[in-house]
Amino acid sequence: MGTREGQQLIYDKRELSDIRGQAIKDGMTTLKQDGIMKILKGFSDYAQLLRIISE
Repeated sequence: MGTREGQQLIYDKRELSDIRGQAIKDGMTTLKQDGIMKILKGFSDYAQLLRIISE
């Protein structure tokens, strides 16, 4: 994680949900969000997204 806030959360061994929340605040795109963007751009379809995020 690139920001000082994110690094501090990792160093402090905080809950994964806290680290993930900070990463999203810092601009991280989730796998689901990325898949939706690919569907909108025509690079993928909904069925493929469901297969990937269910793994």
